[in-house]
Formats: sequence, structure tokens, C-alpha cells
Amino acid sequence: MMTLVIKEVVALANTQGGYLFLGVEDNGKITGCGKHDNQTIMESIYDRSRPSIYIEVFDVTFGDEVVIVVKVEKGNVVHSTTAGEIYKRLGKNSKPYYPENISFSIHDIKELITPQRLLKKVLAKILTY
Repeated sequence: MMTLVIKEVVALANTQGGYLFLGVEDNGKITGCGKHDNQTIMESIYDRSRPSIYIEVFDVTFGDEVVIVVKVEKGNVVHSTTAGEIYKRLGKNSKPYYPENISFSIHDIKELITPQRLLKKVLAKILTY
């Protein structure tokens, strides 16, 4: 189950963010979740995403059933699973997001070339002469 949760969280972070409801079927039926630990869920998602995704997890009780709610913020970078899989939401489904679909903005490029990295590259070239 955690593999599917990671995929969905990555897809949400790569789109507009959103909520993931564990214990609610696609048809809306509330089936609830058994015994769980919200801290373990947060750490599993953090450990199995790159760059690591910070989420909020909380429980909502409906009668005798507990639904786990995972809140995912929109990422400011492209996220993947630790297996290197990138997903994005397309309506109600998560679809693979391939490298040719990823476009970099000027902001992204500035983040990749920080002054420290640029200085390191320049010094490396000078030292090789």
C-alpha cells in the first residue's frame, strides 16, 4: 500500500498539491483504516521521495471508521520516488511524467547555478590551466 501512497503524493506535489484520503474507496465508500501510526506514514513518504516531501497527516473519524488524511503542498521542484519514478496528476489519476515533459523555468536554472557552484566551476577551470 505504501508504494501507491508514495506515487500519489509525488503526483500531487508535482501538480497543484491536494489531499489524499486513505480509507475512502474510489466510489466514496468509507472503509476506514486499521491500526496505523501517522509519524510512520510521514517518515515513509519523506524517506521514499526525492527531494524529500514534507506532508501533514491527520485522522478524521466517521462513526466507527478512521480516515487518514494526507495533506500535500505543491512542490517548487520536480519530485520523484526513490526509484526515480516521476508522476503528475491528470484529473483523478496519476500518470508517469517523463523527462521530455519537464520544462525548466529561469528560476529553476538560477537554482541549479548558484554563485557558489559557478565560482567552483570557474576555479576548477583556472586550476587546470
